[in-house]
Amino acid sequence: MHALVLVLARPPRIPDEWLPGPGPLAALGATVAAGAVALLVVALRPTAARAAGVLASFVAVAWLVLAVSFLPAFAAAQPNPAIVTDVARERRYRPDLRMAFCSDPTRVRRDVLLHVRLAAFAECDLWSLVGSREPFLLLATPAQDASFRVDGRYREVARYRYLPAQALTLEGLFSVREPGEIVLGANFATDDPEAERKRKREYRKTIQREKAELAAARRTKAR
Repeated sequence: MHALVLVLARPPRIPDEWLPGPGPLAALGATVAAGAVALLVVALRPTAARAAGVLASFVAVAWLVLAVSFLPAFAAAQPNPAIVTDVARERRYRPDLRMAFCSDPTRVRRDVLLHVRLAAFAECDLWSLVGSREPFLLLATPAQDASFRVDGRYREVARYRYLPAQALTLEGLFSVREPGEIVLGANFATDDPEAERKRKREYRKTIQREKAELAAARRTKAR
């Protein structure tokens, strides 16, 4: 009962990108409100059978709404399919590569194993792998990615926005505020033409950003 009141009084702040449309949101809100009212009515004249029946009905309906609408929307917004696609493409050009991560907040390791047949392994000393002669894909934080760039061989494959996999747990619902970011990097060169196009796009963005910063600094100085 207290949990239902908490959900109504302080609804979770999951970013809209990871939520279904307004219909399922309204359905879940109505389900929670109806469950709270029903439990309140039962509390006036409580019996074990009535309380169990109302609670079981509420849980069943709420789980149905979550399973049908919320879980698919959440999974579709997660970056796992994009990461799997990028790993598979990198492996086509470098079949002997390995993959490592220090943390796996979206649990993409299972998807990579299932779809690419590549067993990623946990290793928090990613710096040693950046400098390795063996080809590695590295799932890293933005801070780690920035530090890896001092190695001339390192390149960013892609970066992705995500919510932790536990965001749909009761604890996670009330702890998530903003999406995080993870980066897929590589310590080897590639013949993939898409990688070259990405490098050129990033170079142009860097030049444009530097020009904008220089122009802003000049305007500030002129005031």
